[in-house]
Amino acid sequence: MYQAVNNIGLDRTLDINIYALGISGIVLLFMGIAGFGATVGSRVLSVVVGLAALGYAGYLAFVLEGDSYWMWYYVYILPILLIVNAFRSAKARKDAAAQQQQQPPAA
Repeated sequence: MYQAVNNIGLDRTLDINIYALGISGIVLLFMGIAGFGATVGSRVLSVVVGLAALGYAGYLAFVLEGDSYWMWYYVYILPILLIVNAFRSAKARKDAAAQQQQQPPAA
């Protein structure tokens, strides 16, 4: 019989990376699905990177058989950048709509 392999709890640093990747992936999926005024390309990128982050977190948690793994710090920075980009896009669209309403109608 095979036993379920679970790497959670073996190493504190690995645990932090697994949880951070999972949270980043969930945030990215939420941002990609909800949109918040972001462009279609940004939303697709959010979903793809979110799925990749969740997949790698699952790999680290349940499949990894060793003591070394790759961890890129931009994985933690990217969700923040995409959230900022989504809010900037929403603000820009709101400002453009407000400016369009303020213009007098053409005669």
